[in-house]
Amino acid sequence: SSSPVTTMASGDPAFAALVYNVTRAEGDVFALQDSSTASWKLLSAVLVILMQPGFALLEAGLCRKNNVQSVLTKNLADFILSALVWYGIGWYIAFGWALDGRIFGVDHFDDANKLTDPMVNFNFQAAFCAVTATIVSGGVAERLRLRGYLIYVLVISGVVYPSVVWSAWNRHGFLAKMGFHDFAGSGVVHLCGGCAAFAGAKVVGPRDGRFTAGEHGEFAPHSPSLVVLGTFLIMVGWYGFNCGSTAGMSTTSDAMQATLIAKNTTCGGVGGGLIILLWQILSAIAGTSQASAPQFLAGLSRSPHPATS
Repeated sequence: SSSPVTTMASGDPAFAALVYNVTRAEGDVFALQDSSTASWKLLSAVLVILMQPGFALLEAGLCRKNNVQSVLTKNLADFILSALVWYGIGWYIAFGWALDGRIFGVDHFDDANKLTDPMVNFNFQAAFCAVTATIVSGGVAERLRLRGYLIYVLVISGVVYPSVVWSAWNRHGFLAKMGFHDFAGSGVVHLCGGCAAFAGAKVVGPRDGRFTAGEHGEFAPHSPSLVVLGTFLIMVGWYGFNCGSTAGMSTTSDAMQATLIAKNTTCGGVGGGLIILLWQILSAIAGTSQASAPQFLAGLSRSPHPATS
């Protein structure tokens, strides 16, 4: 049977036109919300990718001059290989089940006629994958040959990181089923990359002369200027990392949440930097960028979720 609205619309042309216009306007609103979310995700992905040159400059500034070329090459290779492997394998392991019940392969990934979730989220998640891989480059800087490092990038981007993502951010993952919640990757990205960096540093050992008896074990940074510049680039990218994890920007609530997360991110970073600055002042030692930068970045990695405010 026909609904009262349909009956009224069929009997009154003016009312039928009104119903049509309202329906069309509602569709336009939904399309605008989808476009806003896609634009927000793309912008956030670009900001996260900006962390890559930040890490490259930071590590190049902290290492010795003769190893700068190697450090820069490894950071460039990070993004090249991790993005390709994420597209070919990693994405499907991480999110395949969430979309169509399979580990490998996702429908509508390249559908030109429809704005799909995989299309919106791919670049953002690829940037996350690259950041996870590049965390290790600093942990093994000046101690690992390029060939071995490239093998590591392939393994962590194609197997290790996607498996961690699947466990926590895929609704079929075992951690997700247990109620685990990771808002912006503190466990999925930072802990995964940090553990890999720790394992790598343990395997390759310290740099030659770092802890050798009778030798000067303190290595002067190659360029404090690069350290500071890299730190600020990473900070800018971190806003895309944290604020972009709201997953959308289509409502006032989304905007308020992103703004609060940005505040948390800023306060966390400057709070970490303030601690080391106060320590340097109270200890009456000369302040150095290589001492301040890691504490500043550590503060940025605190929980950005509004619930922690």
